[in-house]
Amino acid sequence: MSYCHLCSGGETNIALSLGGYRTSANTWVNDPTIAAGGISVEPYRVAEKMYTHVSTRGGTCADLPSGPATPSPTPEPTLPPTPCIHTEVQLDLLTDNYPGETTWEIVVGDDVVASGGPYSSTGTTYIEDVCVDTSAGNNCFTFTINDSYGDGICCGYGNGAYTVDVNGVNFMSGGAFGSSETDTYCDTTPTTPDPTPDPTPDPTPDPTPDPAPE
Repeated sequence: MSYCHLCSGGETNIALSLGGYRTSANTWVNDPTIAAGGISVEPYRVAEKMYTHVSTRGGTCADLPSGPATPSPTPEPTLPPTPCIHTEVQLDLLTDNYPGETTWEIVVGDDVVASGGPYSSTGTTYIEDVCVDTSAGNNCFTFTINDSYGDGICCGYGNGAYTVDVNGVNFMSGGAFGSSETDTYCDTTPTTPDPTPDPTPDPTPDPTPDPAPE
């Protein structure tokens, strides 16, 4: 059936609504056991004129769709983060009482490759992870932290602080500065040279024929 009328009226109305079954000859048979409160578990026992059963007993009805519930969509799997194959930079920033004054940026050459802030929560630690491409001749980057008011993030109005780690090693840290603090990191890891090709062997000379007999 496409709809089931579930109505107020108590257990009696519900039992009477489910109080029978249809035979193979398409005849409705009342089942006093079910009408007295039993529960039908056979799939062919369905309500006969369910709306009439309940409405004649003073119930009020609401149409609800029957059948199996629509399954929830399967959520997309969470992919693991892409590993950084270049220079991994992690900023740990603890804001002061005026986080809206704090910003930062990472510059490679003339390009700003990452930036953050201003922030909204006081006394809160923010962790920023950035993968900086220092290949193709751009082996250096500059990190700058700014305070728009000019009093840093420590220690007059809160005990803010920051640390910057590069590839897991501390690069710079602080908190007590003026308008900004900056430093430059250069990747000194030597590049692996291309393998030297094997030398080309000299061609084997043709054998000298024996002289013809006289």
